[in-house]
Amino acid sequence: MFVQKQINLNAVASHFFWLGAQQPYYQYRFILPMDDGKTANVATDLDFNVEGEFKCGLTNSVQLKSSFLLNEQAPKSFTVDLDHSGPDYTAQLSMTRSTSQDFSVSYMQGIIPNLAVGGSASYSTKSREVNKAFGFAYEPEGYIVAGHWDKPDKTDNSVKLMVLRKVNPNRVHISTDFVKDEKGEMTMGVGAEYMLKQSKLHFGIDSNLTVKSYLETNFPAQGAQMQLSGEIGHMTGQSKFGFGVVFG
Repeated sequence: MFVQKQINLNAVASHFFWLGAQQPYYQYRFILPMDDGKTANVATDLDFNVEGEFKCGLTNSVQLKSSFLLNEQAPKSFTVDLDHSGPDYTAQLSMTRSTSQDFSVSYMQGIIPNLAVGGSASYSTKSREVNKAFGFAYEPEGYIVAGHWDKPDKTDNSVKLMVLRKVNPNRVHISTDFVKDEKGEMTMGVGAEYMLKQSKLHFGIDSNLTVKSYLETNFPAQGAQMQLSGEIGHMTGQSKFGFGVVFG
């Protein structure tokens, strides 16, 4: 369960409760937007495991973001990101310090109208390995075509391809995807999305005969939203179902 409350014109406090088969969990989060695009976001649970994030706009096109994690069950970590965006490109530099120091750089460039390509590289001082990735996104009228290729060192590469057809813009979308992971296992799937006046339905099935469905319904008069989700794996015999209600 998630509860959010506006403290004043700027500050927001939220409470997250988890009750179920696993151990109960509670987290308190405080979000404080400040002047000049600055935002502070800090959260803690009952064991005083603290996580936080700070965002600051250095210029109109450059943003600095830092985050930290203080957790007794996981190594302490600290991350700094520097994002730069232009009319037809985006770039990011990132540094993470935990059990090792990790550095990464990524760049995405618009080549022609509706087509963007880019790549990323990361280096870990612990493994001393360089991971490389490349991707593209092409959006002709009525379609979205995207692909991603990842090559971690000493492992096989992974490939992801997706094609989405906008049958009726903002109403009906149909998609298909292909995934080959680093272990060489391949999965193909098809899905559909139907958007009605107050509801949204997602449905999909993949080559492993795993069926997934998600229904979202809004009740504007009551200021509420109901969410239903389900997943059935016919080959594994496992299933998952969920129910959620959002007020506000």
